[in-house]
Amino acid sequence: MIKKVLKPVLSLLLATALFILVWLFGSYEHWPIWLSLLSGAIVVLVSFSGRRIVGFIQKTASQQKLRASANLDKKSERLLSIGSLWKKAISTARGSAGRKSGNPISTLPLFLVLGGGTTGKTTLLANANVPIRFRNVSPQIDPPPTETIEFFFEDKAILLDTSGRYVNPEQTADINEEWDLITRLLLKTRQRESLSGVIVTISVEDLWSSDSTKLARISQNIRQRIDSLMRTTNIRFPVYIMVTKLDLLSGFGHFVSSLPKPRTDEILGYLSKPEEQWDQTLESSLDRLSGEIREILFSRSDAGTDSSEALVFPLEIQALKPLLTPFIKGLFEASPYLELPVFRGVFLSSGTIRGARFSSILGDEGGIRKEQPVEILEPNSRVALKSDQSTLELGNGNQAGARPASMISGGSPKKAPPFTMGVFLKDFFTDLLPSDRSQVIPLGLLARWRRFSSNILLVSWYGFNLLLGLYFSYSFYVTYHTVKTLSAREPGEIRIGGDFHQNLENLEGYRSLIDWMAGKDRSILFHLLAFSGQVGVIEDRMKERFTDLFSRAVLPEMNATLRAKIRELLNDDPKNQLADYAEILVRRINLIRDRENRMGYDDLKRQPQPGTLDLATIDPTISPQEARHFADLYLAYTAWVPAEAIGPSKDLLQSLLLEVEQTVPDFTWLVDWVNTQNLQNVTLATFWKGTATPKHGRTIPAAYTNTGMRRIFEFLTEVQAASPPNFPIALHEQSFLAWYRIRKEEAWLGFLQSFQDGESTLSDAIAWKGFFQSLPTPQNPYILLANRMSEEFPASQDNQHERWQDLLRRILRIENARPQSGLVSRIRGYAGILDASGSTGTHHGAKRGQRYFVSMIDASKAYTRFSQDLSQAVGDGLKGQGHALGLTAAYFSFSHRSKNKKPVLIDLGDALSSMKENLISSSDPKEILVWELVSGQFSSALDFLDREAACEINDRWVADVVSPAQASLTSKELNHFLLGAGGSIPAFMEKTMKPFVMRGANGYRLITKDGAGVAVSPEFLVFINTAISGRRSLELAMKETELESKKQHLDLVTLRQSLQKQDQDDSRKILMMTKKQFPVVLKALPTDVNSQSLSKPYLTRLTLSCAEKTHVLNNFNLPVRSSWTWSPLVCGRTTLDIRIGKLTVSRSYPGPNGFAHFLEAFYQGRLRLTPQDFPLYKDALVNLHVTHLDVRFRFKGAHALLSSYKQGQLAQASQDRIRNKIRKIDSELSILDQNDLEHQQESLKDRPFASDKIPVRISNCFPGEQNASSQPEAPSHDNL
Repeated sequence: MIKKVLKPVLSLLLATALFILVWLFGSYEHWPIWLSLLSGAIVVLVSFSGRRIVGFIQKTASQQKLRASANLDKKSERLLSIGSLWKKAISTARGSAGRKSGNPISTLPLFLVLGGGTTGKTTLLANANVPIRFRNVSPQIDPPPTETIEFFFEDKAILLDTSGRYVNPEQTADINEEWDLITRLLLKTRQRESLSGVIVTISVEDLWSSDSTKLARISQNIRQRIDSLMRTTNIRFPVYIMVTKLDLLSGFGHFVSSLPKPRTDEILGYLSKPEEQWDQTLESSLDRLSGEIREILFSRSDAGTDSSEALVFPLEIQALKPLLTPFIKGLFEASPYLELPVFRGVFLSSGTIRGARFSSILGDEGGIRKEQPVEILEPNSRVALKSDQSTLELGNGNQAGARPASMISGGSPKKAPPFTMGVFLKDFFTDLLPSDRSQVIPLGLLARWRRFSSNILLVSWYGFNLLLGLYFSYSFYVTYHTVKTLSAREPGEIRIGGDFHQNLENLEGYRSLIDWMAGKDRSILFHLLAFSGQVGVIEDRMKERFTDLFSRAVLPEMNATLRAKIRELLNDDPKNQLADYAEILVRRINLIRDRENRMGYDDLKRQPQPGTLDLATIDPTISPQEARHFADLYLAYTAWVPAEAIGPSKDLLQSLLLEVEQTVPDFTWLVDWVNTQNLQNVTLATFWKGTATPKHGRTIPAAYTNTGMRRIFEFLTEVQAASPPNFPIALHEQSFLAWYRIRKEEAWLGFLQSFQDGESTLSDAIAWKGFFQSLPTPQNPYILLANRMSEEFPASQDNQHERWQDLLRRILRIENARPQSGLVSRIRGYAGILDASGSTGTHHGAKRGQRYFVSMIDASKAYTRFSQDLSQAVGDGLKGQGHALGLTAAYFSFSHRSKNKKPVLIDLGDALSSMKENLISSSDPKEILVWELVSGQFSSALDFLDREAACEINDRWVADVVSPAQASLTSKELNHFLLGAGGSIPAFMEKTMKPFVMRGANGYRLITKDGAGVAVSPEFLVFINTAISGRRSLELAMKETELESKKQHLDLVTLRQSLQKQDQDDSRKILMMTKKQFPVVLKALPTDVNSQSLSKPYLTRLTLSCAEKTHVLNNFNLPVRSSWTWSPLVCGRTTLDIRIGKLTVSRSYPGPNGFAHFLEAFYQGRLRLTPQDFPLYKDALVNLHVTHLDVRFRFKGAHALLSSYKQGQLAQASQDRIRNKIRKIDSELSILDQNDLEHQQESLKDRPFASDKIPVRISNCFPGEQNASSQPEAPSHDNL
């Protein structure tokens, strides 16, 4: 179906492409329109009719040649007959009206029938009881033999009957030519699936009348035909051995007459197993068939038919085995020269039923009596059988298993002439063969290749024409689309002297259009198209028009504005804009110079581009983004204008540049220009990896970095190229560079002076620990800054400031030579020391060189000791706060007069001092600043350890002092715990704080080293000194409070006894009220609702839950009465439910006094309820238009109940107040502790030291710690 649809579609597309191709060619050659259209129609007609014309000519010529050469002899007649029969059969099948599944020739399986002329092939096919289409078939005993070929079109398969001459032992050239023609036609007609199988027929007569040699020769001829078919079609197909004329065997007629008619249509045969050899299949098939036929006969023995002679038939089947062996061996014996076909199985059949002629049991023809005519039993004539197994069910031929085909009874058979029926054939042709279509096995890819190569020339020709048509069509489409795009995107009119902004927008549209065309022109694919040359001409003309409009409408105003603005800035430049305008001048001049050197648009685009400030000056409404967008206009103008026409613009711009250079010859404005070029400044964050914003710290502008300096040199090169030849720019450049080096040095040394402020970028303890861990490595911020400064100030710049720069490089040489560095770095460091020593000796004498070398070696040793001590300190400090506290305590408490071993921090400071003595011999402030690159590491290490020690001090303060005071001590113990003998505060000061404080007449004070002490808050020492001095004054106040405490205790005890008596009276009143029972008579009246309500209440239910029963009063809007007994001991919740429409709203009075609350609400006999009284049902009531509900009750006995309830409530409230007072008195008595004098004294000791007055945080830890924001900044150590 797809092929049927696609073929006309492809033909139509190809015809259209050819027609357009010819028409475009005619248009290109300027043919008249009628000639182009006529030529296209002729080409299409010839192209699509050429094949048929050529075929007709070739066919006519071949027929004439055939007739002329053979004079219509027998050979030619048969060849023509084969072609004619084949064509007629194919055309008949293709023209059939019922092709629902496609062309039958291509969709149905095709089986070829081979066999000798006496095997009864045609009889077999004609009498198979199968519908044959396009042919009048009448049952015949002996139909005429097939001369060449004959098609039998069944509904499920196509059978091709062939003449027996093609397998006869005597083969001639004519027969071989006919066979070759059949195979060619078969392959041509069915390209997808040429053949589905071959049916080989051999008759019983041939088996009995031929010897084994003849049978082998016949089978070999058939094998050759099968092999030629396999080689031609490149497939292995199944081969079916059909033994025909079975009626000639003795007993067959009686066997058939014992079967019902429907069973004679089934298969009598055996399907081979895949693993069986041909001889195994032959033996198994005949054994199984004879055995199961015997079972059928035995099972039918009680049917009343004479089957005595039929019992011979199974033995006759067995006797065929030696006769079939040479025949099947010749067909399926393996050979290295022939392909082995698929042996599908052995099948027995008969096209007619006549008398038996052969028997291996009863003798030859003369010894056999003539059989009676066969009689087929109708189903209704059967005799009742003893069991359902009266007929044997042989294996179904449709299954792939190798077992005899089953003969299943059923259907409604009709009587047929006894001498023309075919038996055991119908299911073979209608079921087995169609289902075996999948048994075909491809021999390889050769078949597909031949199928493809047979049409490759035709496909190539069609493909070439199609591609050619597509090429010209696509070329025309691209050209047409380009022209259409140009027309659609044509910008607005550019007016000379018109609105500048509008002219820029229109010119930008024009430029983008040209740029779009240039982009297409740069495409290699576009150049390969047919009409690309014409598009290029359009592009050139558009560029000419663009440059003309730009030079007249925009360029004069741009130049005038640029001249006026530069002269204004030369007089006054408050915003440092001169540099930007100078950049515009320089780069426009250089673009013009490059254009004069024949640079194209793409090359100019890669050059430095000028700024766009002049455009914003001309029209303030132009935003910076638009100005940068319009910058491409000048570049396009410069690239597209003729080189010889751009000279005047260059002269004008150079004259302006000369004014700038003469007015401001020092080029200092270049620094401001570089700082606006989006280069990165150098900040503390460049070296310190913290995330916080530094509180202080300087920034080095990008102009004073190597990147900025390179940008300055590059721009100076541009300025030199753009300057007039008569301007002495080299002299001004030297002056500027000398000034620039001084400013750069000032910027970097000022940055170094505040570099330790980078500690403020460390936002928390994790950042501090990461920094502290990096100190012994080359990745610490100080070494990174030293390397960066060495790069920024290379040796070639040491002419005027070599002292501090020499110190910087000496420090780096020593750093690289220390043991922790890599081998390559150490070699480079020592080589640097030797080289510097040799250079010093060469320029300043050998002694000075020797002193330099010795000082560097000593400094290197000191730095090695410094690095080792620093690594040890970092390792110990990172072990925890306790280790950091130990390091810091040893540092602050060490005295050089002591003979003990120096702590690691003291040794670290001594190594630093030794190194400084060997490296710095003067008091140059710049050298002192550079020395901070080394000493800063020690100072930052002390800062970290101080903070860690402060954290540990604070933790111990909290653990030893604050937590016990707040959590586990009473007020009477607190004073003694804090300041008594062995108190926690004196112990803390003596144990933890001793290395960091000293005690004088005025109390404790911090010990400082290098300008800083441990990071504890000053308020802590104030608190300690105040607490210790205030202890004596507390002791004097103890005796004064003793008498006051006793009097207060007595008054509280007396008051408590009075309150206890009142509490007992209230308890008795409450108990009497709760035990009493109150009878109440309730009368419910109808419930009303507002008149606008959509529904009326129809039930009001009052429910009282009591222990013994639940009282329910249902009011269906009729007066109803009920008597209840209520007691708060046994009754609980009271619920009021009102049903209105489909809605039930409830109001609950919970608790044992719920009924009393209900009576209070309805005491007046009526209560108006609104939707607000039912929050859960408010919206539903509003939807029913209910504004209020009037619920009415009448009570008897309610007054006594409510009076008793209110008395009980008053007694309960009085009891609650009295008990609250008793609890407060007990609390005060517990504080007084029964007038215990010792407790009073301890309480007095507590007063100055309430737990909330003891400071919790006494030190300055890392940023981000709790309450760190409220603490003063931790002090930093001075650099050594």
